[in-house]
Amino acid sequence: NQDLAEAYNPFYNPNLDSSLMSYNNTIRNTIFFNRSYTKFSLEYTYLNNKIKSLLLNGFQSNGKVSNFIKLRWNITSKYTLLFTSDFGDEFSASDFLVDKNYTINFRTFSPEFRFQPSPVFRVSLKGDLTQKENADKELNQNANIIGLGLESRYNIVSKGSMFANINLSHIDYSGPENTPSQVDMLETLLPGLNLTWSLSWQWNITKYLQLSMNYNGRKSETAKVVHVGGVNLRAFF
Repeated sequence: NQDLAEAYNPFYNPNLDSSLMSYNNTIRNTIFFNRSYTKFSLEYTYLNNKIKSLLLNGFQSNGKVSNFIKLRWNITSKYTLLFTSDFGDEFSASDFLVDKNYTINFRTFSPEFRFQPSPVFRVSLKGDLTQKENADKELNQNANIIGLGLESRYNIVSKGSMFANINLSHIDYSGPENTPSQVDMLETLLPGLNLTWSLSWQWNITKYLQLSMNYNGRKSETAKVVHVGGVNLRAFF
């Protein structure tokens, strides 16, 4: 019968059932061509993620539907071109906060050029073009993001690794200010020019101890510099 089919169907979505207290469902499928080929490869990933939880003031739901495409071309053993594109929508629904009820449509295209002169060192130059809009046309809420970034990674075999990046982005935004949907669309940044950077270091002190340090910073035109850092010491038994 129908109830039995729903019980054993892994793709059945019971999110509309108001009696559920908590719900987490993720569907992820990838189709690829020449994934391990050294010259070029192409892959497509479909992601459907939905989460529902009961908070103090009622239910909160979040979800994302994404269509991710990645093209890799190894020009030589040292130079690589990557082209990625992602499009879909993100939604948020809340029983208590009206501002947290929204659906954001997004489209992004990101080219990347990598230079890897040795197996332990790599540097990349990245670009990013992103468009986001609120599905509620009456709000006229839109964001256009243009970004350029540089990152590098250095690995020491069996010892540790270092990673650093810096990104410059310009955000053109129109719509309601200081709302959860704006924070989501702008990815915690502000309209105008934004500069972000990060540095992380991981070191294996011994076979049983691993030290990790990370630092992140950001600066916007209308805000002061924000610095965030952390240290983590992990023991393996």
